[in-house]
Amino acid sequence: MSIIATRQPLFVVDTPMGSAPKVVFYRDTYEIHLPIERKQPGLLQAAKDTLLFPAAVLAGTTTPDHLAFVNQNFTSPSSNSPFVVIVDPKGNPMAAVASMGFRRDFKTLERHTVLWVPLT
Repeated sequence: MSIIATRQPLFVVDTPMGSAPKVVFYRDTYEIHLPIERKQPGLLQAAKDTLLFPAAVLAGTTTPDHLAFVNQNFTSPSSNSPFVVIVDPKGNPMAAVASMGFRRDFKTLERHTVLWVPLT
């Protein structure tokens, strides 16, 4: 049995991004791969909300083929950095969350490649 078949999702959501219309957040990504400071109360719900209603979707910085879903309404109390969910759109069987957290490098969106913004 493959590891993909045994991975347990925390949630699956529909997103507005055509290249990642459904995104899964796997339990092992949350429990094993994320640092403890990214597991604070409310951050899992913030990740879901960010995927559902992003302020913008940008090309990733460290991994340019990844997608960065940005939530500019939920920011860190200390630096006012936006909450960002990084998604691997080539996940198997669907796009998957690779990381999440407050990201100082996404405070100014002009430095990034904007792939999608909601219609106003």
